[in-house]
Amino acid sequence: MKISKITEFKSIISEHKQQREAAKAPSGLKFAIFDSINFVAKQAWQQVIPGEKLLMHHEYLSAVESSSGEGHEHRYVLFYHNLQPVAAAIFNLITIAGEDYGSSRDDNESKRNKLLKPVFRHIKDQRVDPALAF
Repeated sequence: MKISKITEFKSIISEHKQQREAAKAPSGLKFAIFDSINFVAKQAWQQVIPGEKLLMHHEYLSAVESSSGEGHEHRYVLFYHNLQPVAAAIFNLITIAGEDYGSSRDDNESKRNKLLKPVFRHIKDQRVDPALAF
């Protein structure tokens, strides 16, 4: 009985090791990256996107892309196995700068000083060491 358990255990460990090795091996998938959903073959895209995933439908993505503003880019990826599409991915690249929010470094510093001025006035009035106030 003990021998069969040891043999079974050894078999499980061996199988697990084979699975781990297989997971480390290259997948064999190939992929294509597109700058616009309009460059992606609609039939290939629909082949891997389930009908209930409305936010990934070709038409919806085309509308989102056409209404995107400056600083917003899109990338679409189709993954292939044996030349058949098997998966898809979407990436949104957004550039955000301080100017987008109507502020610059100088504006931020002056806003911070305005906010902290009453705090420092209070500290000065209390004659407390500012280093101990925070």
